[in-house]
Amino acid sequence: MNKEWQLALIYYIRYEFIKNEVIKNPERKDFFTAEWEFESDNDTNKYILVLDDNDNPVSTVRFLIDNNNYGLVERVRTLPTEERKGYGKEAMLEAERWLHDLGVSRVFVEAIPPALDFYKKIGYDFSKDKEVLRNHNDLLLMEKSI
Repeated sequence: MNKEWQLALIYYIRYEFIKNEVIKNPERKDFFTAEWEFESDNDTNKYILVLDDNDNPVSTVRFLIDNNNYGLVERVRTLPTEERKGYGKEAMLEAERWLHDLGVSRVFVEAIPPALDFYKKIGYDFSKDKEVLRNHNDLLLMEKSI
C-alpha cells in the first residue's frame, strides 16, 4: 500500500480485530495487545486490503518475503462484523497470488489456535520447518506450496 488512507483502513481493521479478541478472550488480554499487533510493521511489508461491494474496508493481510525466499503471511484480520463471509479467504488468496508472482513457492503462516480450521480449509498444513519457526508459544506454524 502506498496510500496513507489505505494503510489507515488496514490499521483500523487490525485494531478492531484486537479489541474484539480481548472481549472474546479476556484472560488473553496480555497477548492480544496493540503493541503486539503492530510491533513488526515496517516499510518492507506488503498489504492486501479487501473492500466489500460498498467499498467498506472488511479484511486485510500483511505479508513479506524472508531471506530464504519464503512467503510469510501474518496479521490476517477481518472485522468482527464481517467474519465468515469469505473476506479473509479472499485476502489470503490474493496475498498468495502476489507472492507467487514474486517467485515464491512456499508460504508460511503463524496461526492462532482458533484459526486452524480456516487455514486448513484453504490448503495449509502444519510445518516443522526450523528455518521459519519463531518459537511463539501461542502460535502454530502452517505452510502451503503455491
